Formats: sequence, structure tokens, C-alpha cells
Amino acid sequence: MKRGFAWFAMVAGLLLAAGCGSNPESTTVTNGGKSVNVTDNKGNSASLAGAVSEADLGLPFYAGSTEKSGGASMVVTDNGVKTATSDRTTKDDPDKVADFYKGKLKDVHVTPSNEGTTKMVVVNGTLDDGSEVAVTVAKEGSADTEITVSVKHAK
Repeated sequence: MKRGFAWFAMVAGLLLAAGCGSNPESTTVTNGGKSVNVTDNKGNSASLAGAVSEADLGLPFYAGSTEKSGGASMVVTDNGVKTATSDRTTKDDPDKVADFYKGKLKDVHVTPSNEGTTKMVVVNGTLDDGSEVAVTVAKEGSADTEITVSVKHAK
């Protein structure tokens, strides 16, 4: 988990630096070192935490899925635009997970991909409010199915 947390902190700094070209004004580590909040002098912020809620996503989690240990779940706000990403796992087949999310989106585009023992489905679409959604579902061999849901919320 420490390696994943260090990655989160690095991503926060890079996102803020790339997004506004300035150094962080403040950095706060909270929740026993499990989350980082970085704010620049223009008010842009990145909040990285070990868990993302359904409210952060604007979508429900896939039923029975669990937060992926060491995953890259985070909420980032850049120039007033919030993007939430949740990494989860399930025992279910990728097609079943993809079908669940297809039913929650508008303007849906599905891209399946199978190579060797890896089965993957990418689902892109929008929410009713115009937020952009990307769901990647992948399973390699007998491992658990991994789900990454990313939502870039409309301003």
C-alpha cells in the first residue's frame, strides 16, 4: 500500500504542475497517511485517497465488487473539473460487469478485446448530466476480474 500511496502523491503533484504550471501552495496528509490533499495558489486541488464513494463517481459500484488492494482509486479536481476513479475487483465475468455499466450510460460504445488468456471490455459513455465515463474490465486467466471506473464530471 505504501508504494501505491507514493504513486498517488506523485500523480497529484504532476497533475497540478501540468494543469496550472505552478508549484503546490499547500499539501496536507490526512487519515493516518492514507490520503493526500494538494492545493495550488490558484485554488486547483487534487485529493487522493484509498477509497472513492459511489457519490464521488455518480455511479453505483458493481454489486459484490470490492475495493482493489493497492489500486489507484482517487478523486482529482483540476480547474474546477472533478474526475473520480475507482479500482475494484469481482469474481464475475467481464461481460457481466460491462453489461451492468452499459445499462447506466447514454451514448454507449463498447470495445471487447481477447488476447491469449486475457479478456477485456472497455465501455465508454456519458451520464445524464453529460459527465464522461470510461469503464475498463479485465480478467487474466483465473485471476479476479479487475474493474476501473473513471468519471470526468461535467462542470
